[in-house]
Amino acid sequence: MAALINCSYCGKLADPKLEKCPHCGQPMHPAAAPGGQRGHRPPRQCPNCDTPVKDGDIICRRCGTNLLTGQKILKERADAPSRPRGTRLPAILMGCAALALLALVAG
Repeated sequence: MAALINCSYCGKLADPKLEKCPHCGQPMHPAAAPGGQRGHRPPRQCPNCDTPVKDGDIICRRCGTNLLTGQKILKERADAPSRPRGTRLPAILMGCAALALLALVAG
């Protein structure tokens, strides 16, 4: 069995013979930077929406894609029905009025 190495993007163990990490889909051996420097990594991007993401991120904040597996785990915010704001205020006021009336009658 071949020795496994840590992926330079997600840090999980993978076979060094593979071109891309099976966990995050990023290249196992990043190309050398101009001038022969290998220490600097290019900024990561979401594989689904190409939004820049930080090194420690697991979920894309824009589209909800799991950056380790590539699965979309959250629905788009536009798909979620939004509840109109302020719909509870009349019910709260009616409840307070009913309690005040009950206290007045009991007293």
